[in-house]
Amino acid sequence: MTDKIIEREIRKRKAQERLGKKNLRCFCGETSPLCFEAHHIAQRRYSGELYDVCKNCHAKASDLQNDHPKPLGGEPTQQERFAHMLLGLADLLLLAVDKLWEIAQWLINEAKRSIENKNSQET
Repeated sequence: MTDKIIEREIRKRKAQERLGKKNLRCFCGETSPLCFEAHHIAQRRYSGELYDVCKNCHAKASDLQNDHPKPLGGEPTQQERFAHMLLGLADLLLLAVDKLWEIAQWLINEAKRSIENKNSQET
């Protein structure tokens, strides 16, 4: 192995150790551990619960949190913490829904092409 390949593998292993996982897959399909970050599902203020997503999806999920209600003041209540956890989970589901729509549209287009190819071969 060349030094560059060894260095790249070391960076990959360090990223896996940082995240505590080896086999990651983001909503968007990203799998390189070098691209992953830990996302605070309910924002740090409300919970320490984390979910690993790629940097792009992390930016999208964090942006969605800008639409969440502002803090009510003081230490968050249990209801406020729980509400923000639900909002954060809903944000992640929105990212998953977007990907599911994209995959479904691709499958429909592939089915159309398959039918068109079959029809053109029959004529």
